[in-house]
Amino acid sequence: MLALPAAAHAAPGQPVDGPGMSPVLTWDAESVYGGAARSPTLRPMSPAELKLARERAEVFFRALQGVPSFAQPARHSSFLTSWAVLDAGPVLVQNLIVYWSAPRDTRRRADGAYFGVMGGAHEMLYVDTNRLPNAPSLAEREHNAWWRGVGDAGRSSGAFPEPRIHGTAGGGNVYGGYWIATRDGRPALEPAPLAPLLQGDIAALKRRIEQSASSAAGALRELEASMTPEAMAARRAKREQAWARMYRNPDAMQRELDAAARNDQQDYEQRQARFGAAESPTGPRAALAALERQLAALDA
Repeated sequence: MLALPAAAHAAPGQPVDGPGMSPVLTWDAESVYGGAARSPTLRPMSPAELKLARERAEVFFRALQGVPSFAQPARHSSFLTSWAVLDAGPVLVQNLIVYWSAPRDTRRRADGAYFGVMGGAHEMLYVDTNRLPNAPSLAEREHNAWWRGVGDAGRSSGAFPEPRIHGTAGGGNVYGGYWIATRDGRPALEPAPLAPLLQGDIAALKRRIEQSASSAAGALRELEASMTPEAMAARRAKREQAWARMYRNPDAMQRELDAAARNDQQDYEQRQARFGAAESPTGPRAALAALERQLAALDA
């Protein structure tokens, strides 16, 4: 996955000599998870949990050393950063980010590990364990408008048209920008219940209809108030005062005032007709009725 320029760390360090692979893993204990891209840990991790996460990262780093583009980059500085946090469950969630960075934007820590400079040029591959991508991210681009949140689990939970599977590799499925594998081989995605989605859309449409009706009623009241005899007389007097220098002839003034009054009446009738017009067959009330019929027809 390619990413926009980003930062691994903002700390100072020694410049690297040029293209090449970091000699060691860039490991961050969970105690320094305060970066903007990192979620807080459920509780401080135990030494055993930290040891397990570090070992997993080392295994991944050794595997990368068998990848020529990582182990022998021609133009980049390559390195792997990793850290872990405990999420609800508790579940050990590990983040691993493979970097191919411009050497000028790469620094070296005291232990020899590479890290990226804030705002530098970096290409990154994200690998997470025990975490699914956010639903809006996994949805295909043309389906983003159809994403729906489900339950109280936040944006990591949601429903959307099933993304295409482009292939399989290593026991996992390849989606648009993601490869997802599960330990037991079960699919990471499952069919969403239709009823909650319909109920959510119905509730949203009802709110929209209510707001539209309230707005229309207010506009109609203002329109009717603008055509009372008192309002019409006040408007005519105001125009007469404003046009006094333009129409010095009294007869010409009366003709213009009468013409303006006729325009007011015509505008009033047109706007009143729009308020009373039947809703479009594809309008929100028709859509609401269709959704309610679909919900009622669901098999219990």
